Amino acid sequence: MKSCNSNPCNPTTTTMAPRNLHNSQLIFIAVTILSLLTSSISSVDNVVAENYVLTLDHTNFSQAASDHSFLVVQFYAPCEKMHKLLCKYVEELAPEYAKAASLLSTHDPPIVLAKMDGSAEQNKEVADRFEVTGYPTIVVLQNGGRDFRFYTGPREADGIVRTLKRLICPPSTEIKTVADALSLIDKEKISIVGIFSTFSGEEFDNFTVIANEMLWDSWDFDVFHTTDASLLPQGESSVTTPTLRLLKPYDELFVDSQNFQVHDIWNFIIDTSFPLVEDNNTPSKVKQWLSQLYDEEVTLFVDSNEHFNVFKSKLQNVAAVYKRERLRFSLSDVRTDEDVLEYYGLRFDQVPVVTIHSNDGSRYMKANIKPDDISPWLNEYKDGKLKRYFKSQPIPETNNEPLKVVVANSLQDMVLNSQKNVLLDIDVPSCAQLRNFAAFIPELAVLFENDDDVMVARLDGAKNDVPNDMFDVRSCYTLYFKPANGTILPYLPYDGDETKDGIIAFIRDNRSIQNMFLMPQSVESVTLDR
Repeated sequence: MKSCNSNPCNPTTTTMAPRNLHNSQLIFIAVTILSLLTSSISSVDNVVAENYVLTLDHTNFSQAASDHSFLVVQFYAPCEKMHKLLCKYVEELAPEYAKAASLLSTHDPPIVLAKMDGSAEQNKEVADRFEVTGYPTIVVLQNGGRDFRFYTGPREADGIVRTLKRLICPPSTEIKTVADALSLIDKEKISIVGIFSTFSGEEFDNFTVIANEMLWDSWDFDVFHTTDASLLPQGESSVTTPTLRLLKPYDELFVDSQNFQVHDIWNFIIDTSFPLVEDNNTPSKVKQWLSQLYDEEVTLFVDSNEHFNVFKSKLQNVAAVYKRERLRFSLSDVRTDEDVLEYYGLRFDQVPVVTIHSNDGSRYMKANIKPDDISPWLNEYKDGKLKRYFKSQPIPETNNEPLKVVVANSLQDMVLNSQKNVLLDIDVPSCAQLRNFAAFIPELAVLFENDDDVMVARLDGAKNDVPNDMFDVRSCYTLYFKPANGTILPYLPYDGDETKDGIIAFIRDNRSIQNMFLMPQSVESVTLDR
């Protein structure tokens, strides 16, 4: 959505609740003065402010919600009450949230950030009222707290500021002149324009509902409304009935609909927004939006030097047939996208190759495909007949080191079907900050080298696909233990102390007991000299 920073939102033109500006300005001035005089927590009208973040509890929450027409509340819990992974999210969010509050402290209209310990017994009634089930959870309150929505945007300061400035603006901007259209409509983005003779009635109300939902669901579309279709760059200039016009920088450039039932508006926007086939000419802003979707993605890798246009034409025909099947199609030229080919673990000699990335993270692949084989292969996928594809490094020819190397293609034999107790470390780069134990996994491998019943292994999660139905690496659980007799609980994620002794205790408590006398009790004297 367009930022309204240059033209500050007028609260009287938004759907936000009215605000007592005089009272809140006095509060803000008082808090500012006191924060300059003392570093301690200051109190104004029974609302406590730490710098620019209000600290709320059950005694002052209603007052704060009443005083601020746009109040953002972070419900948190102390780390001692949380899982360590969630604790890190709270700790990382705190300084970013405080910085955002400071940056927004002078925004007009006001955007006020607050926090509350939702786990405290006396505050649970408030947390329950806003359907808070985990921490940290950020909720945006309007209309005295009677209206609220969950904040799902970025968690770093600049992203929080950018998103909240957008959310406080009206969900749709009126286009009144040609100059408005030229300055507001971005030709590289998708724009939705409601054309009405008057801004009232069922059609306009339903349009506003959709615009508001898109605003809060972080759709990166621009939404406008106008009474004059001739101001728009595409489409019929003479419109006599309420019309929804979607403008896009690809395919047919614009599409109109006169159906204003809420469900039908959603279907229209979704069905017409997707490019039939995404390729190198698709605008970057559209690609950014597409990358955020959870639809299943079909990618065809083709060599531009060999029958590129034939494959492109065939893929467009197939995409037109499958468009309503929630399949998203893209065409990639391996001459310019070699890094993408490498990401999928594919080789140049497999081109042309088609892949499917499903909603659950599973992938499917067919190498050296012919144009006429694309549609039948997709039919097999829809019928559940395809075998899942796993990206894998080659299986090592030798694997004699204490720390064993596991790849996707050896996971079944070395871990899942192993008769040993296996400690498997899955090295996932995006989880590096939650893997403080990773450095001493090789030391543990040396420690257990002479234990015939225990194997310590590592899998490179960047170069090998990991079965997400077995290992929850997306939640950054990357250290697992499989007991030798693992039939009831075969894969145990480790979430204890990130110490050697903690992991040794974890192995001792969960291993199948055979050579227990070989089990080390401490690692204080163990060093790794290999």
